[in-house]
Amino acid sequence: MKDHYTIKYCDASSILLINPQGMLKRLYCPFRVQCKQSTGPFKQGMWVWVEEVSVNAQDQLLFSILDTLYLYAHFDIKTVF
Repeated sequence: MKDHYTIKYCDASSILLINPQGMLKRLYCPFRVQCKQSTGPFKQGMWVWVEEVSVNAQDQLLFSILDTLYLYAHFDIKTVF
């Protein structure tokens, strides 16, 4: 079963995950994510480290990986609450 949770931006060094039961988990950079699809130099299934987080003008969450910004939607966060 796929993990389902809401992701909220906290600050440049952390995000907040909220699971369906309302439990909270704060992830601090650097944290690992897995590529859902090939993006930039990263292949599908590859694990990479998020160095920093930010949001763009459209309020979309961005992950800084190797000094380049990528939309969070291209990555899965694997975690346990």
